[in-house]
Amino acid sequence: MIVGIPKEIKNNEFRVGMTPSGVNSFIRGGHTVLVEKGAGLGSGFTDRLYSNIGAQICDSIEEIYSKSEMIIKVKEPLKKEYSLIKKDQIIYTFFHFASSKELTEAMIMSESVCLAYETVQNSDYSLPLLTPMSEVAGRMATQQGAKFLERPQGGHGILLGGVPGVKPANVIVLGGGVVGTQAAKMAAGLGANVTIFDISLDRLRTLDDIMPNNVNTQFSNTYNISESIKSAHLIIGAVLIPGAKAPNLITKDMLKDLNEGTVLVDVAVDQGGCFETTHPTTHKDPTYVIDNVLHYSVANMPGAVPVTSTEALTNATISRGLAIANKGWRKACNEDLSLKLGLNIINGKIVYKAVADAFDFDYTDLNKIMSNIPSVNLSDFLSKDESIRKSFVKKIGKAYQEIGFVSLKGHFLSKNNIDDLYTQIKKFFDLTKEVKNKYEFDGFKGQRGYTSFGKEHAKGKKEGDLKEFWHFGQYIAKENKDFNYPENIVVEEFPEFNQAGYSTYKALEKTGIYVLRAIALFLDLEEDHFDEFVVNGNSILRPIHYPPIYEEPKKAVRAAAHGDINLITLLMGAHGKGLQVKNNKGEWIDAIAEKDEIVINVGDMLSRYTNNKLKSTIHRVVNPPKEYWSKSRYSIPFFLHPVGTMKLNVLNNCIDSDNPKLYKDISANDFLTNRLIDIGVMKKE
Repeated sequence: MIVGIPKEIKNNEFRVGMTPSGVNSFIRGGHTVLVEKGAGLGSGFTDRLYSNIGAQICDSIEEIYSKSEMIIKVKEPLKKEYSLIKKDQIIYTFFHFASSKELTEAMIMSESVCLAYETVQNSDYSLPLLTPMSEVAGRMATQQGAKFLERPQGGHGILLGGVPGVKPANVIVLGGGVVGTQAAKMAAGLGANVTIFDISLDRLRTLDDIMPNNVNTQFSNTYNISESIKSAHLIIGAVLIPGAKAPNLITKDMLKDLNEGTVLVDVAVDQGGCFETTHPTTHKDPTYVIDNVLHYSVANMPGAVPVTSTEALTNATISRGLAIANKGWRKACNEDLSLKLGLNIINGKIVYKAVADAFDFDYTDLNKIMSNIPSVNLSDFLSKDESIRKSFVKKIGKAYQEIGFVSLKGHFLSKNNIDDLYTQIKKFFDLTKEVKNKYEFDGFKGQRGYTSFGKEHAKGKKEGDLKEFWHFGQYIAKENKDFNYPENIVVEEFPEFNQAGYSTYKALEKTGIYVLRAIALFLDLEEDHFDEFVVNGNSILRPIHYPPIYEEPKKAVRAAAHGDINLITLLMGAHGKGLQVKNNKGEWIDAIAEKDEIVINVGDMLSRYTNNKLKSTIHRVVNPPKEYWSKSRYSIPFFLHPVGTMKLNVLNNCIDSDNPKLYKDISANDFLTNRLIDIGVMKKE
């Protein structure tokens, strides 16, 4: 990968995106590194240091951006850089989008991939790329606060640590995270009387244990803060909500209660500031006064100590930066969930919710983009414009050839259908085992009603899946003797249960019939080729409940890797993540539909019928992270089956010299029976 290191152009920003040692790691990994002339001078690194290890020195920032696939920076791009950023270019830097609507809109327009250091987050909620700069900023906050408390600087004129016989200054730190902890340590070390505010009692207990005796802790709320600031001399704002705008903990109206010359240092300025009167300043002009209160809100505080900051930042960012260069951003993020959380904007779509919420912009679920599952709209197929219909057929056919899954909009399933059925199935699965078990039957009749927890397993697996489910089957008039289907089971406890199932069944069946018509055209068959097989077919609507997990599963998962038996499966939006599909590269990717979409995949019957021209995709439902074990997951797939008499003999137009016939002739009924025995739902007679 070609990696570019531009010179930072923010006012008095002396840091650089990577040290020579970091550049050396990229070059040894086979990557090309371009460094803008003079980029490292502020941090003590000459161009010669970079060129001696193989970096190419470029004369201009325009050259860096035009040639590079990934840009590694320190601070967010400024207006001069907006037009230089290209579509699909990876920008790996601090962004703090929530504080700048202009920056957010510019990155959306650029269609680049924005990986923000500040939202990369470990499973323990720590922020590994932000931490080193937070450590620097926290210590500097106290250092700068002490300086500006001096009278010639406009401060109160008090020495932070006092002297024997004279009281020290009172320092308030709002936020007990990395910044607040470091600020408090520095202030305590200088002898000040320090109070740390936080909303987490657990964090306050930890700070109470590790801090010296001149540091007190207090629970953060408006009353406590408003009372404490009346005697404060230095107030340090150290609040962080990852990716989101910081809350205003001190309002303009509260300034009148402060002593003249009190200093406010707002480290949260990058996220909009936690004081209402905050606005960004620079190292050249760092302070301003409002109501006799001195404000210090430099947006790049660590830039004043670049020798320390650049090394600390490179130490933190290098490993993930190399992963991006080695694997590409998509694979690197799929393999490292902490890095995945750093994705804020991808190709014009905001994928970090706190950023979207800051400006009421549209939000796109990151997992939907990462899944790379194509999306189509059934209304295109229903169009009277033949070119639009043909485009739909081509797109859905290609998707089923390459991955076997699509997300579908414009279907016949209403929001009321979805809401009603989810309400009913949650009530049913909340019933006691004894009540549910009366709806479970063996053999032929067991194709309807309840199947208990752990009974079904994937083909070739002994461990039962961690799920229970219900089956709604085809609705055939009693006088119709052409079909030998079991009757649907009526749930006595909830009169609306079966009606909700019926309405959803029919809406999904209708949707599936139209999808198969498009598939027929893609296969050069008559549009209604499948109609005679699927109208009144042996289709199943299966509401599934994956109960909470209470102990470490030995081998079982919520649903082991498998392919579906039927022609196609239509999946309503699942309540809870976990569905993954295997793409044609053998990678497991998340499959998540938007609220108005359903996911439709090819089953084994259709794959067999088309001689694998259309692929039956292997998929699974993985166990959630341990912190989510206590939550249930619900899912409602609709398995569209043909009538049992349909011959699954391979289509002649899917056989040629390069693609010989792969499967023996078999009926849909025999194929289904064999598979139900394989997965433990039916017993072999």
